Amino acid sequence: QLAAILTGSIGAMSYVFADYAVKFWPGLGGTSAAWLAASAVICLAIVNVVGMIVGKTVQNALTIAKLCGMLAIVVGGFLFGKDVSLAAQTPMGGPGFGLAMIFVLFAYGGWNDAAFVAAEVRDRQRNLPWVLLLGTGSIMLIYLCVNAGYLFGLGFEGVRASSAPAADVFRNVLGEWGSKGMSVVVMISALGAVNGMMFTGSRVYASLGADHRVFAFLGRWHPRFATPVWSLLAETAVALMLIVIVGTERGRGGLDSVLQTVGLSPLPWEQ
Repeated sequence: QLAAILTGSIGAMSYVFADYAVKFWPGLGGTSAAWLAASAVICLAIVNVVGMIVGKTVQNALTIAKLCGMLAIVVGGFLFGKDVSLAAQTPMGGPGFGLAMIFVLFAYGGWNDAAFVAAEVRDRQRNLPWVLLLGTGSIMLIYLCVNAGYLFGLGFEGVRASSAPAADVFRNVLGEWGSKGMSVVVMISALGAVNGMMFTGSRVYASLGADHRVFAFLGRWHPRFATPVWSLLAETAVALMLIVIVGTERGRGGLDSVLQTVGLSPLPWEQ
């Protein structure tokens, strides 16, 4: 979780935020994406270090804003959709069902993260099962509704041809301003995902520190803020390292040099 899984997901979602920020403000330039991604991670790390209440409040606010944006997609798709077919008009192709399911399952990623904060849940024997069941059920309902909004708004072929269907649905409603508004929704959604993973992930590492002496530093909690400050700092450091290595040309070149030094081939970054 610390070396790759959660920190890698934090880095990936921070790039979603950064890429859409560049799309919203074209003057920033594409090369600034890595630094925007890193800045988002650092800012949310500070929020989570300051205290659980602050981190929880930020998470709730981002989640509400995200849900409002998704509701707008559904309403826009159903009310302002074009008269288009909901079925495929040309033969299906592409990399296949398996690859498509990776992105579907990625949308459900994090359904179990509530278990990571079980120690801080009130009446957890009663509440935690309900949180997991209702949370997963809500994600399923939202996912299906949003995809229905895409289909009714753009049609099957329109969704196939679009690289950003949500922005295209908004464009049908509000023109270019709608597309920019969707960029803001995606930015908020990405920040919510990053904040949630940082909040829950740090509790995993803190438990590791409490159970194993070699990682004891990860189990230290701030006496005033009551947060696993060292876990948050370690999580932030690894995420930033991954952002720099994968997200910058110099970082990718450095990693390729290391691989070639030990007799391995460089990574196919362009693919």
